[in-house]
Amino acid sequence: MWERYGDACEGVCLVSSTRRLLGSVVAEASVAHELGKVTYWPDNKPLPELHSSTVMFRKQPKFSAENEVRLLSQIKMDYLPMGSDGFLSPCPERLTVRVNLDVLVAAIILGPRMNEESRRRVIDAARLKIPRAKILRSRFDVRP
Repeated sequence: MWERYGDACEGVCLVSSTRRLLGSVVAEASVAHELGKVTYWPDNKPLPELHSSTVMFRKQPKFSAENEVRLLSQIKMDYLPMGSDGFLSPCPERLTVRVNLDVLVAAIILGPRMNEESRRRVIDAARLKIPRAKILRSRFDVRP
């Protein structure tokens, strides 16, 4: 996974959990959240069950090793923008969901090929923004 998602082993991995994700979301009255496990299903095959958010939790089977969980956040109906005519107006293209990083991130794993300067920057930023997160080196790090 480091090679594929970890910036050729020079990136970081954030350690978290679904419990941490849900607990870290800063509650807002206007936003509803749905946590769901991704279904790895081909585009050319109909889904066996369908509900309104199914398409947001669907991904190609070639990504199944990710075992992904997603947080879907939507503006609640009572808070959707309305025009003067009483009809819904277009919503913002993006919705910002605020999270408490100290709750979300349990640990940061530094990539096995991360250079010293990048390592120092990540450690300094983590200590400032996420002071309770453990900082670990990848177990694949073979440098002395």
